[in-house]
Amino acid sequence: MATNRDFSEFLMENKKLLKEYADARLELFKLQGVKHLSKSLSMFIWLTIVLFFAFFILLFLGLLFAYWIAEKTGSNTIGFASAAGLFVLILLLLFAFRKSWFQTPISNTIIREALDDDHES
Repeated sequence: MATNRDFSEFLMENKKLLKEYADARLELFKLQGVKHLSKSLSMFIWLTIVLFFAFFILLFLGLLFAYWIAEKTGSNTIGFASAAGLFVLILLLLFAFRKSWFQTPISNTIIREALDDDHES
């Protein structure tokens, strides 16, 4: 019975310290959440901008390729069909190698970032 009484006395004496500790841990948890959210959001915005520019680069390169083939063959149909075929081939390659080129590296990056943040704190 003495240990139960000692524990309740300990809680009463240190109630303020325990409350401050719990509040500090909650604040730390919130700040870490904000840090992760801001890093993720900035990465998403950066990736969106890069993909936007990559889309236009590929669009203009496709048009350039189509007109070049059309000039060489004398047929717009063959030129634009060749460009479409090239894009289909690129799409098939991207689909075939999606795990090794995209999914695994992105997963590894996310895991590395999460583990680096845990070691910093």
